[in-house]
Amino acid sequence: MALFGGTSKPSITKRLFNLFRSEQQEKQLEELRQSAHERTKKIAQEDYEWWNALPYEEKLRAFRSVCRRIQQGDVVERGSYRHVLYEVFGFDADAYVDGMDCGYMDIHNLIARGSEEAPHRESM
Repeated sequence: MALFGGTSKPSITKRLFNLFRSEQQEKQLEELRQSAHERTKKIAQEDYEWWNALPYEEKLRAFRSVCRRIQQGDVVERGSYRHVLYEVFGFDADAYVDGMDCGYMDIHNLIARGSEEAPHRESM
C-alpha cells in the first residue's frame, strides 16, 4: 500500500490515459520528423538549384570563402561546432540545424578527431 492510503499501481483510467497520451505523442513526434525531413529535402533542392544557377566565378568565390572559414575555425582555432558557426561564420542559432542537415557537423567532427593528433598551428 502506498503512503496516504493510495494504491501503489496507477488506476486503469490513468494507465489508459498515459497510453493514449503516449500514442498521441508518438504520432506528433512522427509528424514532426516527417516535417523536418521534408524541410531538409526542400532546402537541399533549393540549394542545388541556387548552386547550379551561379556563374563559375561565383561558385569558386563561394567555395573559397566557405573553405577559408572552415579552415580557420576548425583547423587553426580548433573551435567547437557552435564556435565556428557563430563566431567564424557569424551565423545565428538557426544555423545549428542547417549545419547538421547539410553535413557540416560531420565534417567538423572528422576534422576535430584528426586535429587532436596534429600539432597546434598558430593563427595566420
